Amino acid sequence: MTPPVPDPAGLAPASSGGAPWWRRDLVHPGWIVAKGCLFLVLGVLAVVLAFLWPGKGWGFAAAYALSVWAFCRFYYFAFYVISRYVDPSYMFAGLIGFGVWLWRRRP
Repeated sequence: MTPPVPDPAGLAPASSGGAPWWRRDLVHPGWIVAKGCLFLVLGVLAVVLAFLWPGKGWGFAAAYALSVWAFCRFYYFAFYVISRYVDPSYMFAGLIGFGVWLWRRRP
């Protein structure tokens, strides 16, 4: 069986016939990298929000939990998603190595 050809928007054809675009798999490497970088941005913004939150109440806890979740997703993206779906030749070399890989990949 041949793999499905992705459409120009970077989404795989729906595996369950007629699924809407937001339920399709993301397959375009550029969009995958953009999604991973958005996890990093979300984590940084959540940390800033946690430090700026007055007091240590529920708002601080929510911002802290969001930052931990976003950074965990970014870490998973940097090591598993990149080597599995974007660049199989990428080797696990730490976050600095990931930054170098991103810098060299620029157009």
